[in-house]
Amino acid sequence: MPSIWSKILTDVKALVVTVQPTALVKIRKRIKRYADEDLPLIIISPLRDIEIQEQEAYESQVHINYEVLIAIIYDGNQKVETELANVLDAREAIRHALHVTSLATATSSTAPTGVYDSQVELNPVYEMPEFDKNYDYSTFSMIYWSKELRTS
Repeated sequence: MPSIWSKILTDVKALVVTVQPTALVKIRKRIKRYADEDLPLIIISPLRDIEIQEQEAYESQVHINYEVLIAIIYDGNQKVETELANVLDAREAIRHALHVTSLATATSSTAPTGVYDSQVELNPVYEMPEFDKNYDYSTFSMIYWSKELRTS
């Protein structure tokens, strides 16, 4: 049975593909672009999971936040005034698609478990060190709130 992490990452990728069908979309352990990969490239990476004690209402359930990092990479060519909309439009479309209250496989319709909300954590629109490497590079995080059954 896939873990909640696997389900969240798979669901996030499916949502990104719906709004960025021409981009290469990858799930990776960390943000890394390989030289032979076409751009635009969107990388989805697990960042951290945190147990939320203060929201714990029942002994049989635990609340966990899963943070997913989204990296959007376009060919920049050090163009500072043209093609500005590429990353901005992609960032907005992805953010809107991912800011949901449930995910396709990471939410249960029959049990009180799974993803029940999300939160956006925005970073600077452009990562300046990547600009010198000829990329337009933008990241932000999505946090998915999950209720899970306590197993012990």
